[in-house]
Parts: sequence; C-alpha cells; structure tokens
Amino acid sequence: YYYGETEDYCVNIAQAIPCSGAPNNGTATISSTGGCPNTNFNLGSTGVSTGLGLLFQWQSAPSASGPWTNITGATTTNYTTSLTSNGTVHYRLVTTCTNSVVSSYSSTVSYTATGGQCDCGTYPVNAPLYDYYNDISNVNHFRPQNVL
Repeated sequence: YYYGETEDYCVNIAQAIPCSGAPNNGTATISSTGGCPNTNFNLGSTGVSTGLGLLFQWQSAPSASGPWTNITGATTTNYTTSLTSNGTVHYRLVTTCTNSVVSSYSSTVSYTATGGQCDCGTYPVNAPLYDYYNDISNVNHFRPQNVL
C-alpha cells in the first residue's frame, strides 16, 4: 500500500436468528479448580447456542447434584467470582431460549478453596528481606517438671 491509498470493503450486517427449541447446553469451563479463599477465578462456556432470545444464568451448589441457586448478576457466558471461605462449590450455566421457554444445563465444574492466613495471606510490599530487629534471641529451654 502506498501513502494515501484506501481500500473499499462491503460489509453485510445480518440480523441474528431467533432461538427455537432447546438451546445447546454447552460445556462449562473454569480457569482454576482450586486455590486460596478470596482468589478470583473465571467461569466460562463453550458450545452454547447463539442467537436472539437467549438468556444465560450461572448457578452454584454445594454438591454436583444440587440444590442449585442462581448467582445474582451472573448472566453472561463468562463470569469472574471467588469463594470467601474454605470449601467446594459447584457451578453450571443455564441457557434458556425465551421463544420456546426451554432451558438447557451445561456440564458442571467446581472450585475448592483451601488455606488459611499463613498459606494465603498477603504480606506488605515494603517488608524487608532481613531485619535484625526481628531476630529471635534470649531463648530459654523450659523443661516441665514431673514428666515421665
């Protein structure tokens, strides 16, 4: 291309096709299956239907068999979340075609949060690598009396 040259393109924008019948349930994906509490992870999906009239809703449950609860605000095919305490939570995506009022459910994925403050805690950015004020000194050995 030379300076000042332009290209012409013709673009057709077609209206999306409305959904009908049962939508593709797709496969749920997760960016990590475990980690510390309060660590973000991403939920996603592949193979779900596209078109007009589709609604998406992520659900969570304490086990893979439920009971399932809608996650407030999780209404897209991708969602970022975290667990605030140790434990395992299962997730799935519900895809609903509003034209046929039929829903499909994705496969399930799970995240397990483990660890306490020592494993997962944050440390100050300005903490020195070595500080002689933090050395342990004057340690006395204590032996309990009357121990058999």
